[in-house]
Amino acid sequence: MIDMWNAMWERQAKQQEGFNLDPKAMSAVDKARTAKDLALGLYEEVSELARDATHFKAHILKTPTIERINLADEAADVMKYLLSICQLYGVTSEQMYEAFLRKSDVVDDRARGQRLELETHTKLIIADMDNCIADLSGWQNKLNESQGSAPMNDRTMKLLESLKEDFYRGGGFKDLPVINGAKEGMQELRRLGYKIVIITARPYWQYKRLYADTLAWLQQYDIAYDLILFNKDKAEAIYEHIFPARPAFFIEDREKHAVEVANIGVPVLLLDWEYNRDVKDRPLITRVDGWGEILQHIKEHQNDQ
Repeated sequence: MIDMWNAMWERQAKQQEGFNLDPKAMSAVDKARTAKDLALGLYEEVSELARDATHFKAHILKTPTIERINLADEAADVMKYLLSICQLYGVTSEQMYEAFLRKSDVVDDRARGQRLELETHTKLIIADMDNCIADLSGWQNKLNESQGSAPMNDRTMKLLESLKEDFYRGGGFKDLPVINGAKEGMQELRRLGYKIVIITARPYWQYKRLYADTLAWLQQYDIAYDLILFNKDKAEAIYEHIFPARPAFFIEDREKHAVEVANIGVPVLLLDWEYNRDVKDRPLITRVDGWGEILQHIKEHQNDQ
């Protein structure tokens, strides 16, 4: 199957060169104009495919016959435009194949999450991702070192944003270590009968690869979970996707999220880090020192749930 895919890719690339559309010989302006033309052609071919595959009319009792060869021809036209656009900007067949696998993992994970039924009586624990499960401290230290003693002006902000962008686009989240005890802790929560939801503020809405990178990391380290949500407003995520289930605890490291979640009545276990030690004691927020204390606290309060 991979050989067939590569053969399609190479055939399309040679055809493009025959039409004097070799990307290596084109300027950025020429590429943009060509991409626009290809996108318009793609739109037309997708429309034709849609018409060919869905021309059923409710008022006609006879079900029309779908010609598979016609459907294949229309799909091939769509594929040729897609390949042309990718090749125009230097996407390789390997990158496209890997992207297909990543997207498939995301679709599978979403389908699994949609099948998860959360009811009022569901035993549920929610955990943040970074610095609660994945150790982001090494990357944060690099950012701090890059800033050094420089004042936080426009130039420094631009530097830090550039470093973050490189990290997000370059798959930096796939190389993070696991927080000590997190893997074993989440497996123990599963054994105790809890459903586990991860809510992360990673900017998936801005960098689409973050969903697949996060899934790859979770699979690599065999982290137990039932649902993952990407939302910078974690209280909102609970309202929209978790209620009517009542989370027993939310494991978090950031003051902002901890306070917002506690304000909607969800108890928070605040994982101790140097940057959150100024957080004042307040109702429903309990500081914990590592996953050993997290598990101990949850077990002690199981009878209250």
